[in-house]
Amino acid sequence: MKLRIQPWFTDGCTRFLNTVFKWYPQFVTGTPTVLEWGGGNSTLYFLSRKCRVLTVESDASYIDDLSALTTSMGYRSVVVSSTADALRELDTADVVILQAKGIQDVEEQIFSGRDWTFLLNDGISRKEVLEAVEKSAFQGLLILDNVEYCGNWGRLERAAAHPDRVRVYRSLLRNPEWRHILFDQPEGREGHSAPDYTGWEAPHRWVSGILWRHSHLFSQLLVTHLGMPVVTPDAIDDRDLESLPNRCPFDWARMKWLTESYDNVFPLHRSFE
Repeated sequence: MKLRIQPWFTDGCTRFLNTVFKWYPQFVTGTPTVLEWGGGNSTLYFLSRKCRVLTVESDASYIDDLSALTTSMGYRSVVVSSTADALRELDTADVVILQAKGIQDVEEQIFSGRDWTFLLNDGISRKEVLEAVEKSAFQGLLILDNVEYCGNWGRLERAAAHPDRVRVYRSLLRNPEWRHILFDQPEGREGHSAPDYTGWEAPHRWVSGILWRHSHLFSQLLVTHLGMPVVTPDAIDDRDLESLPNRCPFDWARMKWLTESYDNVFPLHRSFE
């Protein structure tokens, strides 16, 4: 059963991830993994991109619905109540749902128990999750929804009226050890945002972000806001510059290229169905 899944991120953020999934999985050892705080459409989105997903959720009825839906779509879904079980089940299940009331019910090893490719913070204990991410050795891509919590330009939704959470969001986004791209769904009529691809219109300005540590591969490849690397892996540590005169010969005196054809050096040969 194949569906076109639109996660609850801003359009720019989703477009970025769609492009990333065209080339980045080939640089990941094994199957890409996702630690997701807050499941839903994003769970289905990552599953459709051939990821293994561990979702932390608090609502029992919602967990039942998500488990039933993913199972009906042909995925192996498992519901557990301990961190150790969740990490173990992820070896064979497509999606593992860890039921927890908050981060206090989840052991710290959830951050270090896997080399997570992605971590989504869009659910329970948002502030505490960000604090844990900064302290952990997490080296993947961090997807941070509702960056508008940082704003001070007018009334936001009630969830933003939380100074401690705002302070943590701002601290992470200003941290020079992290790089980020923010994707804004601009405001439209009557203070609402511009409609997304589905036609839904947020009741406020809406911002999603993608963050990675300074040492991440994305920094080496100079990934743009569209999710495409500017350079190939040969450019890591600028190793490609030594062979550049031979690969791209140019006569600066006559301002003329010395060859008319080039190899296909930037193929996006791995994709998803």
